Amino acid sequence: MMNPRMEKKQIKDLMSLTTDLFGYINYDLTDLEISKEMLNFYFMSRYSNRWASPVMELLVEDGTISAANWTVLGNYLNQLFKNKWDRLKNIVLLEYDPIHNYSDNMSEDISDNDGRTVTLDLDGTIINTRTDNITETTSNTRTDNTTRTDNLTRTDDLEQTKNSQSENSGLNSIYGFNSENSVPSDENSGDGSVSETDTQTGTVRNSGTVTNTGTVSNAGTKQNTGTVANSASNTTDSTEETQREFTRERTVTHIGNIGNLTSQQLLTQEVEFWNWNFIIQMLSDVADVLTLPIY
Repeated sequence: MMNPRMEKKQIKDLMSLTTDLFGYINYDLTDLEISKEMLNFYFMSRYSNRWASPVMELLVEDGTISAANWTVLGNYLNQLFKNKWDRLKNIVLLEYDPIHNYSDNMSEDISDNDGRTVTLDLDGTIINTRTDNITETTSNTRTDNTTRTDNLTRTDDLEQTKNSQSENSGLNSIYGFNSENSVPSDENSGDGSVSETDTQTGTVRNSGTVTNTGTVSNAGTKQNTGTVANSASNTTDSTEETQREFTRERTVTHIGNIGNLTSQQLLTQEVEFWNWNFIIQMLSDVADVLTLPIY
């Protein structure tokens, strides 16, 4: 006869460390500062060898559970335990003093305001006097030290040639005694030419040094003294208005122990309370649905 357990699957056959079980459950654990990956690890380390429950078997198809069926399972667990987990989580997050079980708080708000009006009537004379005693001294000095050196040379090599030519011809006449007409007496003619060349050569040199040195100084003192007085009468009518509002808040707190339990008893109960673990409670609730309580 075949053992009926041979056909059943264990949790480790249907999920692994990478299965995002608490990601599908999608319960808010932000305030507890624990990741859903760590919750998956804690669950597998405690319950991986348990037999899968009928709830898990309903979701198995071809030996595995699809992502869609994991989503269905996660929504089912969230709706089943959310109210319980919210209340337990609030207890974990509660801040309190374990030995002061009595607390009485009283607070009050007081608002007040007042107003003030002030009128000023001022008559007076304003006298402003300004005395100037300003001395300005100027001292400017300029020193020249300039040297100029000339070294100029001019060379002349000029040649000028002049050619001229002349030609002369003429007829001389004489007059008789008491004669109105002249008669030729002699005739002359001739020509001539003149040629001359003017050559000018030589060198003209201009060299020397011109130095200009000296100091030009401009100094003097300018002083402006005197008194400027400005006076006037001033009449001022002024009104000042002040409006003040303030709010006072007062809080009174009474804490203590009502005396039914000693501080040691309260601390003992505090230790017993924190031996309970909210995370272990969550894992146990999920395991009650997904596993059989046998190995």
